[in-house]
Amino acid sequence: MLRKYIDSIIVVRYMAMVFTMAAVTLAVALTYNLTKIGVLYYLTIVAAIVEFVMIMLFAIERARSARQLMPVKHKEEFNHAVLLGDCMLIDKRMLAYKNGRVIESDYSNVREAALVGSPDKYKVRLTIGRDTFDAVVGKQHNAELLAGFLKAKNPDIVFHDLVPKGKGIFKVIQPLSQERPSV
Repeated sequence: MLRKYIDSIIVVRYMAMVFTMAAVTLAVALTYNLTKIGVLYYLTIVAAIVEFVMIMLFAIERARSARQLMPVKHKEEFNHAVLLGDCMLIDKRMLAYKNGRVIESDYSNVREAALVGSPDKYKVRLTIGRDTFDAVVGKQHNAELLAGFLKAKNPDIVFHDLVPKGKGIFKVIQPLSQERPSV
């Protein structure tokens, strides 16, 4: 599941660009075929080269993420992780993926947690070392439960605009897709 999750992030990032470039290449090639305007021939070649470069960048990022996942121990533990944006959380540690980097960390390395976003879609921005990752939590209550869990794991975390609540139990954190509606 871990590999599929990171692959899906990469696919979503490149999908729109590659599809758009393929459509542009096809449109320019068809226009050249109908009109025989010389400049369109060269434009088709340039568009095809740009699309090829995008596909190569996609393949390189997938290979790099696979290489970065190799040292992660007990990958099967992440099969039942809570997925919150850039972060996959399990009881003892977390894994985050952003900008082509995979970071595995235990909760003692989390320095700060800040509530950001709008009331409809809150995020908890976690600072691990010099990197920041967004855990998409949805409602503020879920952000407070996540803060309570993080506080139980690491009492030294600095919270910004976020009050830890709950007993610090991992199982109460709801992924965005399973968040219970407020009544």
